[in-house]
This record gives sequence, structure tokens and C-alpha cells, in this order.
Amino acid sequence: MDLKVYQELEQATYDLSSRCLYQASRWAAEQLVGLDEAQQATNIPPAPSPLDRHPKFILATAYFQDKDYRRASHILKGVPGPKALFIRLYSQYLAGEKRREEERVEKSGPLGESHTLNPELDDIDSQLHAECQAGTADAFLLYLYGIVLLDK
Repeated sequence: MDLKVYQELEQATYDLSSRCLYQASRWAAEQLVGLDEAQQATNIPPAPSPLDRHPKFILATAYFQDKDYRRASHILKGVPGPKALFIRLYSQYLAGEKRREEERVEKSGPLGESHTLNPELDDIDSQLHAECQAGTADAFLLYLYGIVLLDK
């Protein structure tokens, strides 16, 4: 394993964590720890982007970690950049999933079966479709777009 693999895992850990994809970030970090010490670099961790210090981004991340997805999505409206857009739309998606589950329980009880859909899918789909058409969707937005298309 070479230095490039280590650096890519290190960057992936940072990128995934800053987009609130904690399980994926944990996996990448576990891969880093699994490397032999001789193979590990002594690089300084990636510097946070200016967005990471934006007060709305910090607040949205706190809301997300507290599972208050609706607020996380709302606070990021108007904040530019693909990372903010990803967290805003991913939070909106998770808020819709939470609402879908609540509706399922209301309609059919905890053990019943109901075919409710995430009420946010159409809005998220249209926004991600526009990003893809404009060619501004990064890999994380494409990942989210795939999830939305599968759920529709």
C-alpha cells in the first residue's frame, strides 16, 4: 500500500464526516487504522474549507447530529456550494423518511404494512436533476440522487 492510498483514505474520512455520512467516514477511518504504522503518513489533516467555518453550516451540522433534519435543511437554504447542498438535501430526505415512518405507524399501527412514500422525494429529485443537467453535481450529490431514484 502506498502513500497515495493513505492520503485518499484520509481525505475520504474528512469528506464523508463533513457531509454527515458518519458510518462511511467510520469505515474509511477504520481502514486508516488498519494500515501498518510504517505505511501511515505523517501529514497534517486536511484544512477545513471556509464553508466548514460558516455559522449556518456549523449550526446545520449540530442540528443534523441531533437528528433534527428539518432544521438542518432549512438553515442551509441559500448557503452556496455542493457540500451545503448535499447536507441540505440529505437532511430533507431524512426528514421525509422520518415523516414517512410516522405516517406508516399512524395509518397501520406499529406492525402493520403501509405503502407511504417519502413526501420530500419529488422536490429533492427536481433539485438534483437540475444539478445533474447543469453538470455541477459532485459524487456525493450523485449518490443522493441514486438513493432518491431508487425510492421513487
